[in-house]
Amino acid sequence: MPRFVLLDPSLVDFAGHHYEYARHVLGAASQAGYRPCLVANREFALRDETPWPIAADYKYGYWFHQGAPAWQRWIHACGAGSKTTIDRTLVWPLGNLPHKEVGNLPHDPAWVRLAKSAHAALRRRQFIRDTRRALARLDVTAEDVIFAPSLSPVELAGIHQLLRTTPKWAAATWHLLLRRDVPSGHRLDALRRSVAGLVGLRAPARVRFWTDSPDLTGAYQRATNCHFGTLPIPHTWEAPRAGSRCVDDCQVVYLGDARCEKGFHHLPAIVTALTDGADGRRRFAFRFQSHTTLPIAETEVLAARAQLADSTNRGVTLIEQPLESRAYRELLAASHVTLLPYDAAAYAARSSGVFAESLAAGVPVVVPADTWMARELPAGAGRVYRRLTEVPALVRELAADRERETNTNETWSVAWRKRHNAARLVTLLRGVAA
Repeated sequence: MPRFVLLDPSLVDFAGHHYEYARHVLGAASQAGYRPCLVANREFALRDETPWPIAADYKYGYWFHQGAPAWQRWIHACGAGSKTTIDRTLVWPLGNLPHKEVGNLPHDPAWVRLAKSAHAALRRRQFIRDTRRALARLDVTAEDVIFAPSLSPVELAGIHQLLRTTPKWAAATWHLLLRRDVPSGHRLDALRRSVAGLVGLRAPARVRFWTDSPDLTGAYQRATNCHFGTLPIPHTWEAPRAGSRCVDDCQVVYLGDARCEKGFHHLPAIVTALTDGADGRRRFAFRFQSHTTLPIAETEVLAARAQLADSTNRGVTLIEQPLESRAYRELLAASHVTLLPYDAAAYAARSSGVFAESLAAGVPVVVPADTWMARELPAGAGRVYRRLTEVPALVRELAADRERETNTNETWSVAWRKRHNAARLVTLLRGVAA
């Protein structure tokens, strides 16, 4: 029986969508007749939760802070700009880092860039070592499928070097998914070299490239002059039709990391606008995830979190830790509106897991214009805004639709789940592999 090996160096815990992504895809792979295997981060804390073999081999993840020593994270903080604050939890060998504004720390952008470049090379070498160890343990053969769903340009370069120097593993079918924007400058040059090198590997090399949005697919094809396909988003499910969602107030949620890129700092203004009157305080309840996986706390997020913590009289409940799978699904199933006040420029082409999950669960969304979310939004499945000041009125519209029972979410939710599910993703990969 061929194996389906999922490589995710960033899979550490329930934070983000890494675990849900792996769980859905590997489950579908098992149903399709593969033997599923997972290669995750060394810090992966959920090994007892999984029904498939685990190799916790990766030292570093996608993000800079995952696996990096404290001194490297300090360098990263220095280059991040004065709008961030070094987290007290970063630990030096001789004690905690000082809690200071990064803008007050002496730094030279030139040496910061040099240090980051050196760290990228270190990460690439470590990624190659870790992947080689995992594949050797699994004894990968030409029948196996290897899927890497969360690659950075550093890891892509590592896979190129690995397959170039170890032809026996190039005989397997490799599926490489890039989910972030096309990089620029020297990072784009490195990306082009990696893609061209992987395409040029001698037979029987089978390497396929993917994104998870049509816009990203087009952008990568133009940037690399190589074919990319578009995969569905797999971690979707159908919410219960009755039960916890049948409550008097309209439950508004924000799910995922508390980051400026995702608009967390806009939430206090939205809450205030919706609850200034007594009717609004009776009508709405808010449940916001407020944790962040980043070691560099954004000052706007810290201020917003403090303001929201003082807004319990306005119906705000903050969820300060990542939720395990069942609790996360229950929260979404009990919701009526999902807020996605994301930065439109950052999400012009990128996908959103929360968006996909909400539509699959039949929960209407509020999203910014000129984004992948706005273009993919089915008719009747939510509202699109151009200015943040429009959001409270759009939430009220969705609440009124619910009260009048005019939101026919069953139709668009079913259609969305037919497009975005793990079985379809595995079928697409299998079709290419065949």
